[in-house]
Amino acid sequence: MKQDALLALPLTDTEIEQLDDFLISDSAPEEAMDVSMMDGFMTALASSPNLVMPTTMLRWVWDAEQGVDQPAFANAEDAERIVGLIIRHWNDVNATLRETPCAYEPLVLERDGDDGRALSIIDEWCVGYYKGITLDQATWSPLMAQHPEWFTVILLYGTEAGWDELKRRKDGLDQHQAFADSLADSVLRIHHFWIQQVLPTVPHSRRH
Repeated sequence: MKQDALLALPLTDTEIEQLDDFLISDSAPEEAMDVSMMDGFMTALASSPNLVMPTTMLRWVWDAEQGVDQPAFANAEDAERIVGLIIRHWNDVNATLRETPCAYEPLVLERDGDDGRALSIIDEWCVGYYKGITLDQATWSPLMAQHPEWFTVILLYGTEAGWDELKRRKDGLDQHQAFADSLADSVLRIHHFWIQQVLPTVPHSRRH
């Protein structure tokens, strides 16, 4: 398979696990994102009206605090494999939001609740998305003021102020899962808003 075609393939579940294992290993910097935070981060960058290059994205995946530290790969092949997985996921997030937005789902982990139900763990994803916002805060701030409801869950689960608010609220598991289930809709509303802002109006062609 040609390299370009390979980079367009979504990650398999096994590859997602392999990537997450590396990101939380001793080979990655202490402040490296896990795979869920990375997905949220990529989703914000893919939704922003300002183009972000993969090299910029990568340095924050490695070091979510400063964007400076780099991983210690075992060899060149290991580096190529891991970076390839990240770029493939980056391409998949961008392509899904652009071409098949109805298929978009945030990459979040789950845990079993006391009642046996699977509960979505969305903190890391929201932290990642909010990190993507902070890289271009001036651009995002007007939209956040105009449509705060689109950012409610992201700010609740992705910021220290939000975590304090959650402690005060003491929401039940049903409310937590409702918040988790609303993330995809919020992402699509935000992405659609920016698409409408940055795409020029193309006049209809005339047939002669």
